[in-house]
Amino acid sequence: MFALLRTGLLSAAFLLLAPALVHSAVLGNPGDGQTYSGIGAISGWKCTAGRISIRFNDSDLPEMTIPLAYGTVRPDVASKDLCQGHEDVGFVALYNWAKLGNGTHTAVVYDDGVEFARSTFTVGSTGREFVLGASASVTVPDFPRPGANQEFEWNQSTQHMEMVSPDRTPVDGVGSQSPEAFLGNPTHGLNYSGIGVVSGWKCYAGRLEYSVDGGTLIPMVWRMDRKDVRDDGLCSRRDVGFVAIQNWANFGAGEHTLVAYDDGVEFARSTFTVGHPTVGGVYIEEVSAQVTVGGIPSSGMSAEFEWNQNTQHLEMVCQHNCSDTGNGSGPPSFGEATIADQSYTPNTAITSLTLPQATGGTAPLVYSLSP
Repeated sequence: MFALLRTGLLSAAFLLLAPALVHSAVLGNPGDGQTYSGIGAISGWKCTAGRISIRFNDSDLPEMTIPLAYGTVRPDVASKDLCQGHEDVGFVALYNWAKLGNGTHTAVVYDDGVEFARSTFTVGSTGREFVLGASASVTVPDFPRPGANQEFEWNQSTQHMEMVSPDRTPVDGVGSQSPEAFLGNPTHGLNYSGIGVVSGWKCYAGRLEYSVDGGTLIPMVWRMDRKDVRDDGLCSRRDVGFVAIQNWANFGAGEHTLVAYDDGVEFARSTFTVGHPTVGGVYIEEVSAQVTVGGIPSSGMSAEFEWNQNTQHLEMVCQHNCSDTGNGSGPPSFGEATIADQSYTPNTAITSLTLPQATGGTAPLVYSLSP
């Protein structure tokens, strides 16, 4: 094999074919064997694509198949010449992993209905789809290098423990938004770290871009599915989301201002802070950490977190009922809520019973009646 590759013609042919045949597509998140929590990005890249979607747990439920926006900029792919110099080859969607429930899950990614990638991964959650009102912080020792200590604090917007810098100061003022548009991430005044997204929605749009601190304009993909925006009556259609994947560490620790533009006209801005260690570079590698955080999901409770290199975040590990909801095959979980036994009078109409919000699972709920 090595002798053949030393011939000039075959070597050149191999190098030309490698980007198309060997590295034509990668599903980065959810990565195989990784743990995820909170709100994060489904992401990867594909050199050429039509309509890309991801399906969880081989489920036929409509909410388990998610359309992915294609065309996000991936300078890392272009720098390695994986797609013959093209960089607008990324696919991405914003997703709340807690919707899947605790346990092990599968993801299959399709291009025009044809599978091209899959992974098996784990979701950790508190049993609540969205944690409200929590306040928590923790210091991780010897992170990201021996002798260094890194503080993390809870961010309700991302549902993550985000790194904070020791010299951080509160952000003054308020952000700005335009009618029929909303910049959700980064939220004005909040703190961000790791791999995240610039995201929001705009009812009508042309060329969407953003810049941070007056720097280079970075394109965003529009027409990501935002059913929630249409259902809330904010736009008449649902394909109004915009998104771009972003490693916040690229901007360095401290305060920053992001401005979003539509065809060169500003429509939103936000001032936020980035937390990142003073050592370790913009991408932290070869590090492991596990920590217990008090106050999640509420006062008097705690949750376990572990470092995920793919997302550059502390991710919550499975909390409870993990074996019951693995692969999404168990019953839905009501978290900490309980449903009291019900008593009914024979030959009397039964009034409706509203159950608390549940997450995860695809198996049916069961009940029994006794005289």
